[in-house]
Amino acid sequence: MLAFETSKSLVRLSQKMETFFKSFDPKLEREVFSLKFKILLCIQEKKQVSPTQLVESLLLAKSNVAKFCRELENENKICSIPDENDKRVIYYSLTKGGEKYIFSCLANIEEVIVKKLNTQKIDVLLQSVENLNQILDISKGEVNEK
Repeated sequence: MLAFETSKSLVRLSQKMETFFKSFDPKLEREVFSLKFKILLCIQEKKQVSPTQLVESLLLAKSNVAKFCRELENENKICSIPDENDKRVIYYSLTKGGEKYIFSCLANIEEVIVKKLNTQKIDVLLQSVENLNQILDISKGEVNEK
């Protein structure tokens, strides 16, 4: 069936992506696939984000988000900002330390990719990633509409 082939292909792609990062540097792989890194990227993308937005964006349990955000605050990578109108509501924002950490991880990833792939393969990889992002964004929209 087409659906099973698509599902298997997506699972294989996910496995290959993990292997791809593991082949670079085990420490880098742990950082890139960590929940903390995903939380930081989500906050970076949205500039300011509520715990509820993190739960919805990353499909995590609220308790996990709270735990990891506390850790990230203790590491001085994010800060809590109270809502101006409702002091019970908080938002998270990146600190300079969080921005530096993300930049460092992404720079390391890019450095390894450039070492491992030639320019033509990098261009193909970038186009493929862009296409996948567009497809997944469309699919996410269709799922949210149902």
